[in-house]
Amino acid sequence: MKKMNQKYLRVLFYTGLWCLLGACSDVGGSDEFALAQNPQGQGGSLARMSIQGNFLHIVGPSELISYDVSQAQDPKFINTHKLEHEIETIFPYENRLFIGTTTGMYIYETSTGGVPQFISFYEHIYSCDPVVVKGDYAYATLRGGSTCRNGFSRLEVIDISHVESPFMVTNYGMFEPYGLGVRDTLLVVCEKEYGLKYYDLRDPAYPQELGTLSSLKAIDVIPQDFGFIFTGESGIDQYTYQVDSLNRFEWEWLSSIR
Repeated sequence: MKKMNQKYLRVLFYTGLWCLLGACSDVGGSDEFALAQNPQGQGGSLARMSIQGNFLHIVGPSELISYDVSQAQDPKFINTHKLEHEIETIFPYENRLFIGTTTGMYIYETSTGGVPQFISFYEHIYSCDPVVVKGDYAYATLRGGSTCRNGFSRLEVIDISHVESPFMVTNYGMFEPYGLGVRDTLLVVCEKEYGLKYYDLRDPAYPQELGTLSSLKAIDVIPQDFGFIFTGESGIDQYTYQVDSLNRFEWEWLSSIR
């Protein structure tokens, strides 16, 4: 795999730092789209960089690169981890990093001075693979098709209660899964032209499908206090939702950028 050149790293680093530290906090000049600054650098499941406290972690094609950004105007390089698998996404959860690759998921710990330490690797078939985490479970979408080299598209539920030895609990067939996100006990999976699938996570090991919002053609999602921010080819949408006593969902569109 070709080594990332310094120009690419600088562009990636400062672009990520600009967005993650809040320079984009007023999107499109509208207060409706003001995003709260988050010390964890909250992003979507397809993100390739993330902030945990004072540390910025970036994934390249085959490496994990870490910076100390406690002094935002003077970031300090920490180290680079070379990884064996083609990296796609990075997701922070508590003091760990979950890195989605085309053949599985790396788990790293970051409790020692922000320096990532390898814990384990969960292997799956060759596929496009974003991942999110809630509690003792990770949720990963595997997408088949010509660019992902296999015919399988599914949602996998992975038990990470023993983080050194993660294993799949169950999986659900999907059409065209992309990004996904968790808010409280709700898991949402973006299926682009097939709409948004959403699941009840009150039993986190065995999500129960609640329905499909077919009008929302999203690719990725960012959970927020009010609901979700969805991104797609046509722009950005904000949604909230209500749940009645029978656990029936009603989605409410808030605003869009086109």
